[in-house]
Amino acid sequence: MKAKKFNNLWTSGIILFITILVTMHIIRLVFPNFIVGVVITPTILNFGQVIDNNKYLYYLFYATTTFILFYMYCCACNAVNKLSVYEILIIILGLILCCVLDIVVEKYVILLFTSFYLIFPVCFSLMRKLNIYKTSKRTIVCFVLLAITQVLLWHIRGIQSYESTAIYTVLLIDTYIVDTLLYLFFNYKGDIKNE
Repeated sequence: MKAKKFNNLWTSGIILFITILVTMHIIRLVFPNFIVGVVITPTILNFGQVIDNNKYLYYLFYATTTFILFYMYCCACNAVNKLSVYEILIIILGLILCCVLDIVVEKYVILLFTSFYLIFPVCFSLMRKLNIYKTSKRTIVCFVLLAITQVLLWHIRGIQSYESTAIYTVLLIDTYIVDTLLYLFFNYKGDIKNE
Protein backbone atom coordinates (compact mmCIF):
# COMPACT_ATOMS: atom_id res chain seq x y z
CA MET A 1 0.00 0.00 0.00
CA LYS A 2 1.36 3.39 -1.00
CA ALA A 3 1.69 5.95 1.79
CA LYS A 4 -0.12 9.24 1.21
CA LYS A 5 2.13 12.25 0.79
CA PHE A 6 1.16 15.33 2.81
CA ASN A 7 2.29 18.54 1.14
CA ASN A 8 0.51 20.78 3.62
CA LEU A 9 2.70 21.62 6.63
CA TRP A 10 -0.40 22.02 8.83
CA THR A 11 -1.76 18.56 8.00
CA SER A 12 1.63 16.94 8.55
CA GLY A 13 2.09 18.79 11.85
CA ILE A 14 -1.34 17.83 13.20
CA ILE A 15 -0.87 14.16 12.23
CA LEU A 16 2.56 14.12 13.89
CA PHE A 17 1.20 15.85 17.02
CA ILE A 18 -1.76 13.44 17.35
CA THR A 19 0.60 10.48 16.85
CA ILE A 20 2.87 11.77 19.62
CA LEU A 21 -0.08 12.29 22.01
CA VAL A 22 -1.49 8.81 21.34
CA THR A 23 1.96 7.24 21.78
CA MET A 24 2.49 9.11 25.06
CA HIS A 25 -0.93 8.02 26.27
CA ILE A 26 -0.10 4.36 25.55
CA ILE A 27 3.29 4.76 27.28
CA ARG A 28 1.54 6.30 30.30
CA LEU A 29 -0.90 3.38 30.51
CA VAL A 30 1.93 0.83 30.44
CA PHE A 31 4.54 2.80 32.44
CA PRO A 32 2.68 5.37 34.61
CA ASN A 33 5.76 7.23 35.89
CA PHE A 34 7.92 7.02 32.74
CA ILE A 35 7.15 10.44 31.18
CA VAL A 36 7.68 12.43 34.36
CA GLY A 37 10.69 10.24 35.24
CA VAL A 38 12.39 11.10 31.95
CA VAL A 39 11.86 14.82 32.51
CA ILE A 40 13.10 14.83 36.09
CA THR A 41 16.85 14.86 35.43
CA PRO A 42 19.49 16.48 37.67
CA THR A 43 20.17 19.19 35.06
CA ILE A 44 16.52 20.20 34.75
CA LEU A 45 16.04 20.01 38.53
CA ASN A 46 19.08 22.26 39.13
CA PHE A 47 17.92 24.71 36.46
CA GLY A 48 14.43 24.73 37.99
CA GLN A 49 15.81 25.36 41.49
CA VAL A 50 17.85 28.32 40.26
CA ILE A 51 14.73 29.84 38.67
CA ASP A 52 12.42 29.07 41.60
CA ASN A 53 14.84 30.37 44.26
CA ASN A 54 15.15 33.80 42.64
CA LYS A 55 11.80 35.57 42.30
CA TYR A 56 13.12 38.07 39.73
CA LEU A 57 14.50 35.25 37.60
CA TYR A 58 11.20 33.39 38.02
CA TYR A 59 9.17 36.33 36.72
CA LEU A 60 11.68 36.93 33.91
CA PHE A 61 11.40 33.27 32.85
CA TYR A 62 7.61 33.37 33.15
CA ALA A 63 7.40 36.62 31.14
CA THR A 64 9.75 35.39 28.41
CA THR A 65 8.00 32.06 27.80
CA THR A 66 4.56 33.68 27.99
CA PHE A 67 5.61 36.49 25.65
CA ILE A 68 6.71 33.95 23.02
CA LEU A 69 3.39 32.11 23.38
CA PHE A 70 1.32 35.31 23.16
CA TYR A 71 3.34 36.75 20.27
CA MET A 72 2.89 33.70 18.05
CA TYR A 73 -0.72 33.29 19.19
CA CYS A 74 -1.65 36.89 18.27
CA CYS A 75 0.16 36.58 14.93
CA ALA A 76 -1.84 33.41 14.20
CA CYS A 77 -5.17 35.00 15.16
CA ASN A 78 -4.52 38.01 12.90
CA ALA A 79 -2.83 35.95 10.13
CA VAL A 80 0.25 38.20 10.10
CA ASN A 81 3.96 37.35 10.17
CA LYS A 82 4.90 39.86 12.85
CA LEU A 83 3.36 42.30 15.31
CA SER A 84 3.95 46.03 15.37
CA VAL A 85 5.92 47.78 18.11
CA TYR A 86 2.68 49.03 19.70
CA GLU A 87 1.22 45.52 19.79
CA ILE A 88 4.41 44.17 21.37
CA LEU A 89 4.23 46.92 24.00
CA ILE A 90 0.60 45.99 24.75
CA ILE A 91 1.63 42.35 25.30
CA ILE A 92 4.51 43.43 27.55
CA LEU A 93 2.20 45.69 29.60
CA GLY A 94 -0.26 42.78 29.94
CA LEU A 95 2.52 40.50 31.18
CA ILE A 96 3.66 43.13 33.68
CA LEU A 97 0.06 43.41 34.92
CA CYS A 98 -0.10 39.60 35.31
CA CYS A 99 3.17 39.56 37.27
CA VAL A 100 2.00 42.38 39.57
CA LEU A 101 -1.35 40.68 40.16
CA ASP A 102 0.42 37.36 40.80
CA ILE A 103 2.46 39.04 43.54
CA VAL A 104 -0.48 40.95 45.06
CA VAL A 105 -3.63 38.87 44.59
CA GLU A 106 -2.75 35.47 42.97
CA LYS A 107 -6.30 34.16 42.36
CA TYR A 108 -7.29 36.56 39.53
CA VAL A 109 -4.19 36.00 37.37
CA ILE A 110 -5.60 32.97 35.50
CA LEU A 111 -8.80 34.86 34.68
CA LEU A 112 -6.84 37.88 33.43
CA PHE A 113 -4.41 35.68 31.50
CA THR A 114 -7.29 33.82 29.82
CA SER A 115 -9.06 37.06 28.91
CA PHE A 116 -5.86 38.32 27.23
CA TYR A 117 -6.05 35.32 24.89
CA LEU A 118 -9.42 36.60 23.68
CA ILE A 119 -8.98 40.39 23.96
CA PHE A 120 -5.50 40.99 22.51
CA PRO A 121 -6.03 39.46 19.04
CA VAL A 122 -9.30 41.36 18.57
CA CYS A 123 -7.68 44.63 19.72
CA PHE A 124 -4.80 44.06 17.30
CA SER A 125 -7.31 43.37 14.52
CA LEU A 126 -8.96 46.74 15.21
CA MET A 127 -5.57 48.48 15.30
CA ARG A 128 -4.66 46.93 11.94
CA LYS A 129 -8.15 47.54 10.49
CA LEU A 130 -8.42 43.88 9.58
CA ASN A 131 -11.66 41.93 9.21
CA ILE A 132 -12.74 41.53 12.84
CA TYR A 133 -15.13 38.67 12.01
CA LYS A 134 -12.32 36.55 10.52
CA THR A 135 -10.00 37.46 13.38
CA SER A 136 -12.66 36.49 15.94
CA LYS A 137 -13.16 33.11 14.25
CA ARG A 138 -9.40 32.47 14.13
CA THR A 139 -9.10 33.57 17.77
CA ILE A 140 -11.78 31.11 18.88
CA VAL A 141 -10.14 28.28 16.87
CA CYS A 142 -6.69 29.06 18.34
CA PHE A 143 -8.06 29.44 21.88
CA VAL A 144 -10.00 26.15 21.75
CA LEU A 145 -7.07 24.21 20.21
CA LEU A 146 -4.61 25.49 22.83
CA ALA A 147 -7.10 24.80 25.65
CA ILE A 148 -7.75 21.25 24.40
CA THR A 149 -4.00 20.67 24.02
CA GLN A 150 -3.33 21.75 27.60
CA VAL A 151 -6.17 19.63 29.00
CA LEU A 152 -4.95 16.58 27.03
CA LEU A 153 -1.40 17.13 28.24
CA TRP A 154 -2.54 17.44 31.84
CA HIS A 155 -4.40 14.15 31.48
CA ILE A 156 -1.87 12.18 29.39
CA ARG A 157 1.20 13.25 31.31
CA GLY A 158 -0.52 13.25 34.69
CA ILE A 159 0.58 16.81 35.38
CA GLN A 160 -0.39 18.03 38.80
CA SER A 161 1.42 20.77 40.64
CA TYR A 162 5.15 20.38 40.20
CA GLU A 163 7.46 22.37 42.41
CA SER A 164 9.97 23.06 39.65
CA THR A 165 9.07 25.63 37.01
CA ALA A 166 11.52 24.00 34.58
CA ILE A 167 9.82 20.57 34.86
CA TYR A 168 6.39 22.12 34.43
CA THR A 169 7.58 24.03 31.33
CA VAL A 170 9.17 20.94 29.76
CA LEU A 171 6.03 18.86 30.37
CA LEU A 172 3.91 21.51 28.61
CA ILE A 173 6.30 21.98 25.65
CA ASP A 174 3.62 20.65 23.29
CA THR A 175 1.62 23.82 23.91
CA TYR A 176 4.42 25.75 22.24
CA ILE A 177 4.44 23.25 19.37
CA VAL A 178 0.70 23.74 18.78
CA ASP A 179 1.16 27.51 18.98
CA THR A 180 3.91 27.30 16.35
CA LEU A 181 1.72 25.12 14.11
CA LEU A 182 -1.12 27.64 14.40
CA TYR A 183 1.28 30.46 13.52
CA LEU A 184 2.56 28.58 10.46
CA PHE A 185 -0.92 27.52 9.36
CA PHE A 186 -2.60 30.92 9.53
CA ASN A 187 0.37 32.65 7.93
CA TYR A 188 0.52 30.04 5.21
CA LYS A 189 -3.20 30.31 4.55
CA GLY A 190 -3.63 33.91 5.74
CA ASP A 191 -3.76 37.18 3.92
CA ILE A 192 -0.10 38.28 3.89
CA LYS A 193 -1.05 41.65 2.34
CA ASN A 194 -2.20 42.90 5.74
CA GLU A 195 1.26 42.97 7.30
